[in-house]
Amino acid sequence: QPEILEAMDAPIYDPALLRSRLLDELFPDRPSRLRLTVAELFGRADTLIAARDRLADEAQRISRLAVTELMMTLELPVNRVLRLGKPLPDAFPPELQDIDNDALRALLAQVAPVDAGAVEDWSRLPERMRFISDLFRTYHLDAALFDPPFTTEQLAMISEGRRPDDL
Repeated sequence: QPEILEAMDAPIYDPALLRSRLLDELFPDRPSRLRLTVAELFGRADTLIAARDRLADEAQRISRLAVTELMMTLELPVNRVLRLGKPLPDAFPPELQDIDNDALRALLAQVAPVDAGAVEDWSRLPERMRFISDLFRTYHLDAALFDPPFTTEQLAMISEGRRPDDL
């Protein structure tokens, strides 16, 4: 899902712009840029360009990890906040600890390996699917999830186009 990856990469420059900016910082004036151009013509800048590309890729990877770790949350009823970069705080309910259905067990083995831990990078589909399957399995029997998400007063404010103070 490219939209998720694009949103998570928003804190970082457009990759091409970041690569260009890195070279601008390393070669800030006309004489140094001329030396870079000559080096590129003779194939002597390949190592530098490769290092620049690795640095830009790493900056994007780190930003996605930071977005997952620090910004992505899910709020459940009773003031429970789940951080998508952390393991779920609750265990599977006893009824869902062991899966008897072979097809379901095979599907879960694909998306939710045992002891997989937290989602590191929400832009990666397998990690998202693992978290979502664990989330559904963990909270499937939680009756509080069936409560209305907003009070009558909050709904009235929302319908008037206002944001309730407590949201």
